Amino acid sequence: MPVKTSLKVFMAVMPLTMIMLMASLIMAKASPQNTTQTLLDSTDNRVHDFASVEVLPSFPGGIEKFYAFLDKNYHFSKEAREHGVSGRVTMSFIVEKDGSLSNIKVLRDLGMGTGEEAIRILEQSPKWKPGIQNGELVRVAFTMPIMLNLKATGKTIDNNVYQETMDMKPVFPGGTKKFNAFTRENYKYTDAMIRQNLQGLVLVSFIVEKDGSLSDIKVLRDLGYGTGAEAIRVLKLSPKWTPGMKNGSPVRCAFTMPVEINTTWAE
Repeated sequence: MPVKTSLKVFMAVMPLTMIMLMASLIMAKASPQNTTQTLLDSTDNRVHDFASVEVLPSFPGGIEKFYAFLDKNYHFSKEAREHGVSGRVTMSFIVEKDGSLSNIKVLRDLGMGTGEEAIRILEQSPKWKPGIQNGELVRVAFTMPIMLNLKATGKTIDNNVYQETMDMKPVFPGGTKKFNAFTRENYKYTDAMIRQNLQGLVLVSFIVEKDGSLSDIKVLRDLGYGTGAEAIRVLKLSPKWTPGMKNGSPVRCAFTMPVEINTTWAE
């Protein structure tokens, strides 16, 4: 009989062809309610790669809820407990148009029932928000590593700030294009900026915290006339990012990004 333990189970979602980017970790926006029926009528039954879809599937409630779902439901077998099993179980599955998971497979496990237990949990998963491509609901393929560690509850809390040594870097919801759209939409130009016809880049640095919030926002280079202060104000409005990951856990990450300034965009 499997035995439950109080472990912390972490995951990262990545495309089948590019296991370096978590996407999933990127959260999809919910489709407007009045278009749901039209989307469900899609006849596209191809399986799309994670990296190619416009709106990514997401677990209900986001990544933290998925962590909680795994932590609550994963049970180690007696043999796994006796051996103190730790490591990665790699899974693949398809998020169907209705949000259900299908074609769940173990690509690599640690033996002692770890792969079978991962399949059991994913089969119990609540329905996800499905992916969308060209305004239609589509089937999306994932590869998902689940990190198992029976000793995880005794680990020291890691509050270090990482820059290059993390396994996966932080991601703005929707990626860099969405970040640029967010800053462009929210950046306010003063009359002085417009008179100077300012165009260029404001370079900012910040820390993406474990919960995805931004802290320690600083201007490294600006164009004067308050362009740096405005960039800081905009970043304080940012939605939470998908945090960086190291050894299966979210970590604090230092980040540097340019904010493009162009007064011709001013309303």
